[in-house]
Amino acid sequence: MKMDNERFIVIKGEQPGVYTRRTVVSWGLKWHGGEIIRLIGTINEAEALFEFLKAEGVVEPLPSEFWWGIA
Repeated sequence: MKMDNERFIVIKGEQPGVYTRRTVVSWGLKWHGGEIIRLIGTINEAEALFEFLKAEGVVEPLPSEFWWGIA
């Protein structure tokens, strides 16, 4: 079932940010591992949560030269 309001927030990965199901693995995690939060809501809600988490120090970009594996 496709959910148009499903967002994925990469909080630990090569490119932290807000993504859709189609882009989270290839763009946000760059096919490496990391940590994400799944959110059902608008893009504005997802971006606001991402900015809040970034301000709280929760967001951690990972170097691209390592393979992080998927937990």
